[in-house]
Amino acid sequence: MKTKATRKSKPYKVAFVTEILTHYRIPFHEQVRQKLLERNVSYEVYYSDPTGDAALKFEKTDLQWGKKIKSVRIGNKAIWQPIKEALNADLIIVGQENKLIATYYAIIWGKIARKKIAFFGHGKNFQSKHSASHREKWKKFWATKVFWWFGYTDETRIHLETLGFPEKKITIFQNSIDTSKITEELGLISQQQHMEMRENLLDNSDNVGIYVGGIYKEKRISFLLEAALYIREALPNFQLIVIGSGPDENMIGDRNANWIHFVGPKYAMQKTELISQAKVWLMPGLVGLAVVDSFAYGIPMVTCDLDYHSPEFAYLRNMENGIILPEQTTPKEYADAIADLLQNKDLLSQLSTGAKMSKTKYTIEAMSDRFVEGVIMALKAKIN
Repeated sequence: MKTKATRKSKPYKVAFVTEILTHYRIPFHEQVRQKLLERNVSYEVYYSDPTGDAALKFEKTDLQWGKKIKSVRIGNKAIWQPIKEALNADLIIVGQENKLIATYYAIIWGKIARKKIAFFGHGKNFQSKHSASHREKWKKFWATKVFWWFGYTDETRIHLETLGFPEKKITIFQNSIDTSKITEELGLISQQQHMEMRENLLDNSDNVGIYVGGIYKEKRISFLLEAALYIREALPNFQLIVIGSGPDENMIGDRNANWIHFVGPKYAMQKTELISQAKVWLMPGLVGLAVVDSFAYGIPMVTCDLDYHSPEFAYLRNMENGIILPEQTTPKEYADAIADLLQNKDLLSQLSTGAKMSKTKYTIEAMSDRFVEGVIMALKAKIN
């Protein structure tokens, strides 16, 4: 039975402060707001428009009931956001990024005014190759200075516990995105549409691989393309679809191969129609939330065990819902694994089923439920 976080006079207030609002977070915030309202808790989201490098990576997005605040860039990296209003809440949740000056202001103010400040984040930079760097030491120092933690995955919990943060004050929400529309879109594709695209775009091949994501260094695009050539040697009808954009996209265009289909960024139905053609998800580099997409489509992902994956990499289970190859895997060995999988119908079916089963675990509904329960626990907990 759900318990309300009630008090005699007025509802509790929770403020969520983020540098920018991304489109994929909106369903999460909508669900959290509604679920907290049912528990007599108000929820406000404070955000700024993307600036600088962020403006190149993220589209400007708005939340109808959210509160937009104007950010100010200080130097090359640091960002200040005016959060005075947010600090009136009973629980203030802030991002963990080093560059957010308001985060440190909130933590210090919380100590003075006995306010509950919580972090929302990874716990550490999983992409950093220098764990002893000044940036990581700074992040580690502040990680234990908050009242509560909302972490992405169990990897976050493990890291925080090694720093000595109390386990009872860690909420792991299992980061995800809303994939319900993918299911709807898949149901709208007729067999005729599917076959027409296969004929017109893919030369009637059923050995199709998909790559979806940013096109930059950590994604190992050069590795992907070299592996694709080897796959093509093993399976002459192999076709590769590449969806996304980024600074390394010219590498794909330079290949000039009629079986590599670089289509740029695609969204909604257009994206689903293309992905539904694939049998295997190629991701030799950095794995992030794309793994949740792969589950939604029921397409097993094949990646390598790199040390800079995002926390969502933990959702992959080797030979259960995807394939994880050793870090030292060469493009040829990666290609062999893909070619073998495409020719092994039983294993392909097994992994596809595993991916679809994983989809039910990593949903936006489950994520918001876990987050809300953590919020209620944090509101009820006493400040020592």
